[in-house]
Amino acid sequence: MSKELYGLVACGGRSSRMSFDKCLMEYHGMPQWQYIYNMISPLCSKVMVSCNATQSAIFPFDIEKIVDDFEFGDIGPMTGLMSAFKIYPEKSFLFIGCDYPFINEQDIQSLCNAGNESKVACAIMNDENIYEPLLAMYRPATFELLKQNHRNNKYSLHFFLEEVEAVKVIPSSKISYLSVDTIEQYVEAKRMIEK
Repeated sequence: MSKELYGLVACGGRSSRMSFDKCLMEYHGMPQWQYIYNMISPLCSKVMVSCNATQSAIFPFDIEKIVDDFEFGDIGPMTGLMSAFKIYPEKSFLFIGCDYPFINEQDIQSLCNAGNESKVACAIMNDENIYEPLLAMYRPATFELLKQNHRNNKYSLHFFLEEVEAVKVIPSSKISYLSVDTIEQYVEAKRMIEK
């Protein structure tokens, strides 16, 4: 466990293609936000959930929440990450989304161990050679660079990871980064996990 590494469970999405908040979906006998929270807790000195103002009431009172800061607008995951850095600018963040029911401890550990300290970030790389920005670790230097991008209306964490040439972390399996974005995908993922 690193004292400098904080965990951030990304729960702030709109879940617009679902009829239910993705962070509350259950694949492993508990809400997905809690499953991710429990998985990354041994690796981080503190774990929080990143959420929007509407969501904040759904989490237990003793769970620290980073509510999206209005200063950054409604620009997707970048809002959650910048809101966290605004409060804890000297920390690194393990930023893990609730979209990935098959992510495992081995791949999360690989992110934590990912190499080059001179790099600003590291992220899981999918088989199309695209970074997964919600399966990533961002170091403190990220914040100033994101603020520059924000001023230039560049709101994509994909773009940011490419721009900084983030360390590429190859997952143990393609299924690790399988994202669930629809009810049909949820039903199929749950069936696969139960099987």
